[in-house]
Amino acid sequence: MIVILILIAALSYVLGSIPFAKIISGVDLKKVGSGNVGTMNTLRATKSIKKALAVLALDAGKGALAVAIAMYIAHVTGVDARASIIISSLFVVCGHNWSMFEKFRSGRGIATSLGIALVVDWKIALVWIVIWFIGFAPTRIFSVGQVLAALLTPFALFILGFDKFYVYVALAACIPMFVAHVPKIPLILSGREPKMYYKLRR
Repeated sequence: MIVILILIAALSYVLGSIPFAKIISGVDLKKVGSGNVGTMNTLRATKSIKKALAVLALDAGKGALAVAIAMYIAHVTGVDARASIIISSLFVVCGHNWSMFEKFRSGRGIATSLGIALVVDWKIALVWIVIWFIGFAPTRIFSVGQVLAALLTPFALFILGFDKFYVYVALAACIPMFVAHVPKIPLILSGREPKMYYKLRR
């Protein structure tokens, strides 16, 4: 069982490490904007909503596919499916955030986590989005919503009466998401984090 779970963790990490933002944008995103290899920095760097949406879909797809593969492996081998999903969720987000192909500095796990949630239970994604919007709407700062959602989604699921399994999946995704956002917190508190006002092109 341990060997199978390690295999799931490794596959999930490698899948999460694929830097779709860099591939789609055609830009070394670590040298522009926020330095983040993800959807929002693709938008900042290219001003192209099409490229940003493509990155969003592919990064979410990584999370969804990693969990789907974990579920299949659990079905075939008989290992605990819930443990497989939780481990896969943790490692695919870690792969996205600290990619082996980007010198262990890349994204922040937002889209990948949403992809996980859409496969496990779409209501987790809904709770995350609601919390994110509560943080974003009054500030117009994406990072405020992201930090708030990473912190509060597991607690919100617990309070709303979700099964503990869903709380653990949320924790597996939200912990690396929050850790990746820690450098943003001083910028937010000092008012140096930019607001979302971009002139976009199709």
